[in-house]
Amino acid sequence: NKCAVVRKDTNQVLGIVSPDYQVVQNSELAYMATQLHGNNVTVSSGGELMDGSRVFLCLEQPSFNVGVGVDDEVQPFLVLANGHDGKFSLHGLTSSFRVWCDNTLNAAMSQARKGNGLISIRHKGNMASKIEDLLTVLRIANKQTEDLKEAANAMARYQMTSKSVNEYWDDVYARFIDTIPDTVVTKEELRQHNRWASVKMKFWNVFDEEASSLGSNLWTAFNAITNHIDHNTTYRGEKKAENKFYGNIYGNAATKKKNILQHSLSLLT
Repeated sequence: NKCAVVRKDTNQVLGIVSPDYQVVQNSELAYMATQLHGNNVTVSSGGELMDGSRVFLCLEQPSFNVGVGVDDEVQPFLVLANGHDGKFSLHGLTSSFRVWCDNTLNAAMSQARKGNGLISIRHKGNMASKIEDLLTVLRIANKQTEDLKEAANAMARYQMTSKSVNEYWDDVYARFIDTIPDTVVTKEELRQHNRWASVKMKFWNVFDEEASSLGSNLWTAFNAITNHIDHNTTYRGEKKAENKFYGNIYGNAATKKKNILQHSLSLLT
């Protein structure tokens, strides 16, 4: 009731798997890269690891700098990684650095997992359909990066004081995240007040760290909010990591961030 995954050119056994295991060929990974190619996305690096039981392709998107006179370069990558040993799923992820070896692949996956930018697909079921779904998500991630460039630079030019940052967060939180009570009398009002106080403290921690090098501006204040949404949104179900990725790319979290971005850009006019 087991099968061997065999490398055709060397006859080396790469893994022992169950009969329902679906192989994703290296050519299919290359197909995914060609489908993502375009809009200045190019294959930056690729390779095989562990005698070919792990393979990856790293696609580079155009870099851009946010702000004027600050070193805040954004270099985005899309990474495709696959395994043939039964222990490593098909992965699609976003990364801020180039993958070129086992260590950098592991680092990129760890970073993406923490930032909810990693999706993992098991080698079972209709893989052709799953591959197309993964391509759809990665295309959206690529498009979002392109759209972000112009908006980020406009927001970075909008300087803010501590008072205006506070007012901005109060407004955004009340509009898009949760209620800020006018009074603190009932238990529910106390809960809402304490929740907002806790969230605002997280906002300030991120803002203070980034503002020291990137300046006190709308872009930095906006990042404090999206950081909270990305890392503190609760997801349920068996596939929490996968649900986070979908949520942050085109789910409820993505919609919330898009609405907050549009509202923030409206402050510039």
